[in-house]
Amino acid sequence: MPTILVVDDEPMALKLVQSVLERRGFEVITSASPVEALEIFRKEQHRIVLLISDVVMPEMDGGALANRIVKLNPELPVLFMSGLVTANEVEMAGTITQFAFIRKPFRPGTLVQAVRKMLSDEEQTA
Repeated sequence: MPTILVVDDEPMALKLVQSVLERRGFEVITSASPVEALEIFRKEQHRIVLLISDVVMPEMDGGALANRIVKLNPELPVLFMSGLVTANEVEMAGTITQFAFIRKPFRPGTLVQAVRKMLSDEEQTA
């Protein structure tokens, strides 16, 4: 079963994403803190196939978190989500080769479609 790490400092958004993905058969690990998410990834990276991260968070923004995680696994796809910034405003330091962006609020089907596309793209490049 594919395991997805979801990071969002908004508890309701975190719970919504978890619920939608678990109903579609994904295993989900959640974190409300980018620092905690980095620790989780270090322990569980062998089974995590996708990172979904909010962009604007305290402690560390989603781009910085993703870049640190991708240094540990350069092949890991990343799905960013935000209601505050646009896809063009998400700054990538060039280390993330496979990423996508969805704007909050989104419909559950939009999230599932984005996740499935990212995972199928990953399988094709593996």
